[in-house]
Amino acid sequence: HLAKRVGSLLSFTVIPHRVTTSSDYVRKLLIERGVRPSDVATVYPSIDLRQGVDPQALRQELRLAQNDIVIGCVAVMRAEKGHRALVDAVEPLIRQRPNLHLVLVGGGSPVFEQVQEQVQAKGLNKRVHLLGARKDVPELLAGFDIFALATEMEAAGMVFAEAASAGLPIVGTKVGGVPEMVQDGVTGLLVPLHDQPALTAALERLISDPALRIQMGEAGRRM
Repeated sequence: HLAKRVGSLLSFTVIPHRVTTSSDYVRKLLIERGVRPSDVATVYPSIDLRQGVDPQALRQELRLAQNDIVIGCVAVMRAEKGHRALVDAVEPLIRQRPNLHLVLVGGGSPVFEQVQEQVQAKGLNKRVHLLGARKDVPELLAGFDIFALATEMEAAGMVFAEAASAGLPIVGTKVGGVPEMVQDGVTGLLVPLHDQPALTAALERLISDPALRIQMGEAGRRM
C-alpha cells in the first residue's frame, strides 16, 4: 500500500515469507530498497461491482438538470489529494459553462474547511458541492459524468479502478501507481503533476466530447 519510499526493511524481509503490493510502482520501491524480486508480488485491489444503483439519486439530491455535467471526485480530504488544485482547474470551465458542476465526496479536517473557504472566496458555492464523507459511493459514482482526482501521491488508487468499473472517463495525474489504474488515452486522460493548464484542458476535452466520454467509460468497464 506504501506510496512513500520505504524506511526499515524489517517488515518486508525478516518477518513475512512473502509480500504483496497494491501496484508495480510499490513493488519496484521495495525491490530498490533490497527486497528480493521473488519475495514480492503485485496483487491489485479488488472492486465491488455493485449492480442496481440509481444513477439519478445524486442529481435529485442536488436538484441538477438532466443536461448538467457533473465532474466528481471521491477521496479523503488530505492536502496531497489535490482537491484545491482541482477546484482551481475547474473554475474557468464553470465560469464558461452554466451547466457544469463539481462534486467533492470525502471528509477530513482541516482540508475540508480550507476547500470550503476556497469555494466561497471564488463565489462557486452553487456549482461546487462538498458532500463530506459518504457511505453510498457507488450511487454517487453513478451520478457522475467524469471522475477527476489531482492526487500528488498514490500507491495504486483503488478509487480510479472503482470509477472505471462504474463506466466513468477519468482525469488524473501521472504519479505513483495511477498509470496502472488508468490507461492514458484509453480509459482516461493523465496529466503532469501541478500542471493546472493541462488539468483544465483534459477536463475540457471530456466535457466537450460526449462520445469520447462514452468511449473511455466503456473501455474502463472492460479493464
